[in-house]
Amino acid sequence: MLCVLTLTACGGGGGEPEWYYHFVCNGDPDCLATNFASAPSGTSDQGPGNGGYTGCQSLMQFGSKFWGTAAQQWCDNLPSIGPGGGGGAAPAISGFTPMSGAPGTSVTVTGSNFPTNIADITVTVSGVTAAVTSASSTQLVITVPSMGNATGPISVVSPSGNATSSASFTVIVPNPLGSAAIRKIAPGYSHTCALLADDTVKCWGSNGFGQLGDGTTSPASGAVIVAGVANPVDIAVGTSFSCGIFGASSGASSGSVKCWGLGTSGQLGDNLSTSSATPVSVSSVSTASQISARANHVCALLTSGQVVCWGEGTSGQLGNNSTSNSPVPVAVVGTGPDNYAVVNAQGQPASTKAFQVSTGDAHTCARVSTSNGSAGLGIKCWGATNHGELGDGSAFCQVGTICDPKNPNPVPQYVGGLTSAFHIAAGAHHTCVALTSGGARCWGQGDMGQLGNGSNVHSSSPVLVSGMSGATAASAGTGFSCVSSNGALKCWGRNNNGQLGNGATSNSSTPVTTTAVAAGNYDPTTLIGGNQETCMKLADNTAFCFP
Repeated sequence: MLCVLTLTACGGGGGEPEWYYHFVCNGDPDCLATNFASAPSGTSDQGPGNGGYTGCQSLMQFGSKFWGTAAQQWCDNLPSIGPGGGGGAAPAISGFTPMSGAPGTSVTVTGSNFPTNIADITVTVSGVTAAVTSASSTQLVITVPSMGNATGPISVVSPSGNATSSASFTVIVPNPLGSAAIRKIAPGYSHTCALLADDTVKCWGSNGFGQLGDGTTSPASGAVIVAGVANPVDIAVGTSFSCGIFGASSGASSGSVKCWGLGTSGQLGDNLSTSSATPVSVSSVSTASQISARANHVCALLTSGQVVCWGEGTSGQLGNNSTSNSPVPVAVVGTGPDNYAVVNAQGQPASTKAFQVSTGDAHTCARVSTSNGSAGLGIKCWGATNHGELGDGSAFCQVGTICDPKNPNPVPQYVGGLTSAFHIAAGAHHTCVALTSGGARCWGQGDMGQLGNGSNVHSSSPVLVSGMSGATAASAGTGFSCVSSNGALKCWGRNNNGQLGNGATSNSSTPVTTTAVAAGNYDPTTLIGGNQETCMKLADNTAFCFP
């Protein structure tokens, strides 16, 4: 490693081709701290012959482990790093064809100064790396990577420089439902289900535990009909399982619940802990009006205002003052018909009516009344507390520290200072709410900017989402959030796969306007976040998800 630190020529002589180790620090502090040279770029002679090339590659391996992502490094047999940062002129993109396509589509990129060695080039489509199948100095053939709907440039990264297309490529993921009209769509981690206008339920995606409900465990890229269900009212999807509410007749607003798929934590609610590839009836629930699932637990809102939950309960997410799993529905403490005349030891009413329930990975929140007969303007949460998920102002595990899991709270707690809630959405470890004022607030895990207040820190109290107005509905996924704002969709937080729908892949701790769906072209009441994607019903009643 001495030659790296001193830039001493490590080879030479013999008249054989010499290999050079090139680096450009690009401001990377770790790279600059190694004192390679007074300037932020340089070369090291690593010849002659194959032995020199091997030495050069060894230095690259060292640098890859030591440097951050800003630095660039490469090996070639040219002594100068050149004006483009490599051993020659920088590449340029003149165009590509076709201009759109689904994942797996072959795209020909034309231009100049492309490396002919495929190993020396990286191509991205909307920030996602694409496989290069052939390369010449004027033409690259790439394969559109597996990704969601997106519109963005094609970029080429090479030792001699980078190039980005002026035109955009549109990735179009085929809709498994085609032009079928839907009422609601529910995305999960690796499968999705939709409630169709024709009173059927269809699912597609992974199916290792029967979560598609068609009686098989075979995955399906096209939508398959869930067997033996009728008159769907609502649908929800967790990790490798699905649940729905089914009424006694078409158009019913409440009914019984059936679940299918993975059941090892009791998430099918049938008093067993086994999986099922066809729907099974959830015990003792006949008046459910809304359902929510995430990770390995489910909660349902009953017409009485009570919330019941089942499945995994180790973080107190079932809300029944227990940290045990339950294979049957259990009543959430303090939910049901309003009873403000009786208070408990903490001064809280004996019972508050719930109007909406939303499940996170290990916590659950409900929108509840604030007085007898009120419209559900308050919020209670229960379950995990590591990241401030309950919003009650209690201490939590700080960002960047080693923190043993905090004791969960299996009893619902009021979210501090919220008395004007309009619509609530729990993500993996955070929650957001659209307010009656048109603003929005979030709390919980904030390391990806998912709280929307311009920071990347957790908060156990609700924080105001920056610049939000006209909010009517919220959704949340793993590390990101969205709100319908004056008809436009605005999102913030994690964006490594284009979750924010703005044609970029960089995180944002404040709301950005989503270009994946046009303002006014979707039904805000159907907005819902999955693990990595956001789904909704469009104005033409078809399903749409991004990225």
